[in-house]
Amino acid sequence: MGNRKVATTVYLTPAQDGQLKELGLRTGLPVAELVRRGVDRILGEHAGILEEASSPAAADRMGLAGRKRQGVA
Repeated sequence: MGNRKVATTVYLTPAQDGQLKELGLRTGLPVAELVRRGVDRILGEHAGILEEASSPAAADRMGLAGRKRQGVA
């Protein structure tokens, strides 16, 4: 993973927040790093879906081919 990070907002339940903070204390890892590792796990589990969705045929099936984002020049 590169050094550059993108800020985002994630809403957690109080239980998730508490457990992540406790895990951070016990492991010495920041909560942000634990969250990034969790995101990496989910992305790894669903890599096939992402690869399939990035194909031109899949984009066409989903009606995404040729679409432009509104408000972007």
